[in-house]
Amino acid sequence: MKSLWANYKLLIILLVSIIIGGVIGGFMGEQATIFKPVGDLFLNLLFMTLVPLVFFSVASAIANMGEMKRLGNILKSIIIVFLITAIISGIITLIGVLIFNPTKGLNSQMFVSLMQTVEGTADEQVGVLQQLVNTVTVPDFYNLLSKLNMLQLILFSIIFGIATAMVSENGKIIANFLQVGSDVMMKIIDLVMKVAPLGLGCYFATIVGELGSQIISGYARSFELYLILTVVFYFGLFSIYAFIVGGKDGVKIIGQI
Repeated sequence: MKSLWANYKLLIILLVSIIIGGVIGGFMGEQATIFKPVGDLFLNLLFMTLVPLVFFSVASAIANMGEMKRLGNILKSIIIVFLITAIISGIITLIGVLIFNPTKGLNSQMFVSLMQTVEGTADEQVGVLQQLVNTVTVPDFYNLLSKLNMLQLILFSIIFGIATAMVSENGKIIANFLQVGSDVMMKIIDLVMKVAPLGLGCYFATIVGELGSQIISGYARSFELYLILTVVFYFGLFSIYAFIVGGKDGVKIIGQI
């Protein structure tokens, strides 16, 4: 029991904070918007750290990987595993949503309004090839500093890490800088997460207060689906991945985590 608490203490505290915030928002109604600044403060702190965290983490991991041949093999494996796992996860999630519809009983007009808002602010239609270009690149460097362009940032970080590794001896200065930057960003995340229970509690209190009790049932059904899929992924797919990598010993190791 002590090991369970030690491993999942933060997760349990966050779940309790979300539940408490939702209950407070349900009782206070629209008056719960007084908590909005606190919730926005926490989310903004996370968003501020997201871009440098991704850049330093990805670039340093690749720059410090060593031999380019080994790096190439690892990148190939990452791409193959990512594509396969993404396809499998997408299929399982789609089946779960079709069987256990998390939007059942909710006001569909709310979703229609949201979609109309998105469509109203979306760019004009572009071709498939141009859409591919827009997906993997941005027109200027400063666009990489937005959390809206995470895929482009990841690709740039990978290229930056590879280029750093190719510079060989002189590149070690940059590689060390990237590693230190990654360590610093992880410390910043640790500091931000210390206020996560209060921030998430205030955020959910505001959301429930603004949207009413209907959002509670929506979150509840989504959370139920999340729990079911978590069991499927953890005990099913993760066990298969562990067996492919390390056989029976791999399954035993992941079972101890």
